Amino acid sequence: MIKIKTKRIFNQVPKSSRITIPSEKTSLGQDCKEILAHRQIIKNFVGRDLKIKYQRSILGFFWTLLNPLLMVVIYTLVFSKILQFNIPFYPIFILSGLLPWNFFSQSLSMGSRSITDNSGLINQVSFPLEILTLSTILSILVDFIVELGLLMGILFIMDWNLSPAMLFLPILIVIEFILILGISLILATLNVFFRDVQHIISILLTAWFFLTPIFYTFESVPPPYRPLYKLNPMAGIIAAFRDILYYDRFPALDFLIYPGIVSLVTFLAGYLIFKGFKGVFPEEA
Repeated sequence: MIKIKTKRIFNQVPKSSRITIPSEKTSLGQDCKEILAHRQIIKNFVGRDLKIKYQRSILGFFWTLLNPLLMVVIYTLVFSKILQFNIPFYPIFILSGLLPWNFFSQSLSMGSRSITDNSGLINQVSFPLEILTLSTILSILVDFIVELGLLMGILFIMDWNLSPAMLFLPILIVIEFILILGISLILATLNVFFRDVQHIISILLTAWFFLTPIFYTFESVPPPYRPLYKLNPMAGIIAAFRDILYYDRFPALDFLIYPGIVSLVTFLAGYLIFKGFKGVFPEEA
C-alpha cells in the first residue's frame, strides 16, 4: 500500500526532476534552488502526511481544533481553578503560548523520524533528502496556522482588541520555523545512527515545556533564574506570541532579535550536519 502511494507521489513529478544527484560542493543557495525545483514532491508529501494523520478518524481535521481546546480546559482547571493562578482570561493566556509550543514539540518529534520513517523510499528514489524533514514540518505548520486562525476567531468573538501588532505574527512564525527546521535536521541525522534519539527527544521536550513560560508568566520566574530563561529561544518566541495575542502590544525587540539569531545559527548548523552525512543515509537508515 505504501509503495502504491509512493509511486503515486512521484508519478505526478516531471521525469526530468525525479532523479537528483546532489553535489558535494553545492552552496546553500544552490541547494535551496534544487529543493524549490522539487516543490511538487514537497506538496505531495505534505498532502500525504495530512491525509495519513486523519484517515479513519471520525472527526478528522476537527481534531486540529479540538486538541488545543481540550488541553486549554485541562490547564485552566488545574492552574486557574485548583492552583489559583491569578491570571485574567487564563484560557486566552494559555492558548497564546500553547499553540506555538505544540508546533515546536510536534515538529521536533516527527522531524527527528523523518528520514528513518522513509528509509524504504530513499533507497528507491534519488531526490534532495532535506525534503523529507521539510515537508514533515510544513504539514504540522498547516495545523498551526489553522489553530492560530481559531484563536483569532475566538478573540474576535470576545471583542478583543486586535491591534497592528498582529503584523508581527508572520515574522514570528518564520523565526520559529527556521529554528525548528535547524533542530530537526540535526535530530533527523542523529536518529539515523542512534535510534535512542527519538525516545530521548520526548523526555527532553517534557523538561523543555516546563522550563518555558507557557502556563505561567515570565515575571513569575524568580529574578536569579531569569537570565537562564532568556537563553531559551522558545521562551522569547512564546513571550512574543503572547505579547501580540494576549497583551495586545508589540513584542519586545529582545524577544525577536535573540531567537532570530539563534534560529539562523541553528539552521546553518543543521544544514551543514545534515548535508555532511546524508550521503550515507540510504545505507544506514
